[in-house]
Amino acid sequence: MIAPAPKSEENILCRCLKVTESRVVEAIVRDSASTVRDVQRSCEAGGGCMACHRRIRALLEAACESAGCDAASQSCCPAAGMA
Repeated sequence: MIAPAPKSEENILCRCLKVTESRVVEAIVRDSASTVRDVQRSCEAGGGCMACHRRIRALLEAACESAGCDAASQSCCPAAGMA
C-alpha cells in the first residue's frame, strides 16, 4: 500500500488544479490509475502545467512496487518506465 506524505490532506500535489496528494493516491488505488493520463482522467491532477508529473509517476511506481510488479519489465506497471 502506498502512503501519502505526512499531512496528505493539506499536501497539494497539483498546484494548478489544487489536487491533493491523497486524492492522487486514491485515484491510483481506488480507480486503478496506472499512468499519468489515468490520474488526469480520475482526478484532473497533472492536467495543467505538468510540473507535478514527476511526483505522480513516483506515486505510480510506488504502487507498482507495493503490488509486487516487476517495474523493469513494465508488465503490470506501464508508468514505471516513464520516470
